[in-house]
Amino acid sequence: MPLYRFQVVGENGDNTVELESLEDARCEAIKLAGTIFCMDGETFWEDRDWTLNVSDEAGLILFSLMLTAVDSPAVIGGNDR
Repeated sequence: MPLYRFQVVGENGDNTVELESLEDARCEAIKLAGTIFCMDGETFWEDRDWTLNVSDEAGLILFSLMLTAVDSPAVIGGNDR
């Protein structure tokens, strides 16, 4: 089975997981991102930009999850009439 490396840009360390396919790695990346946001969500809102790179055994980045937090003014009912 191939190894996939998950690393949050700007953070030390990474997580290497043996998975069967690229599709499994994509699913794992989404689950990992959700866990990180639940455990340390305030850091995400402070930094505003967040990237998780997933690479193969050779170190080639296969895909990235990139998220940005944006505060917006509250609008009643979603219409601005």
